[in-house]
Amino acid sequence: MNMTDNNMIEQPGKYDVISNCRTQKSFEYVGNRRFRLMVENHAIRYEHTKSKLDRGIIVMSILETIQGAGGNFIRKRRKDSNLFEILSVAEAREKIGHALRDAIAAKSPKRDLYSILGGNRSSFQLGKKRRLSLVVGRMGNSSYFMIKELANSTRQSWKIS
Repeated sequence: MNMTDNNMIEQPGKYDVISNCRTQKSFEYVGNRRFRLMVENHAIRYEHTKSKLDRGIIVMSILETIQGAGGNFIRKRRKDSNLFEILSVAEAREKIGHALRDAIAAKSPKRDLYSILGGNRSSFQLGKKRRLSLVVGRMGNSSYFMIKELANSTRQSWKIS
């Protein structure tokens, strides 16, 4: 890692995480691979953590692990430049939090209307013009369960198997 300015480097270090470069080379970079593994290992704990303070502690532990190994979060200064800028702690924390949320979203099952209704688009009779509407009640039920209940009643009336 060659330093040029206070927060600029010429060459990424072995454990640096390259953030704004979407090339195969940066994807396979050692620091980026280690970062993805750390995010994957912490994603479940992050998801089940209720307080913002505890989520911040998880984010900081990932950042401290990277920095403890001699790595930083970096990005290319400009596309035509070979200089890399070291991100601030706040920017690095934001990147880590975003990566954790993306990992959680990637693991959760996709819930669209057709999967709730129990089929795909082609399994529904398109000739019937039936309007689906959702009236949110005061029972405290989540929207998902209310939609699921509506889907069950619709499935029965459409006789979808």
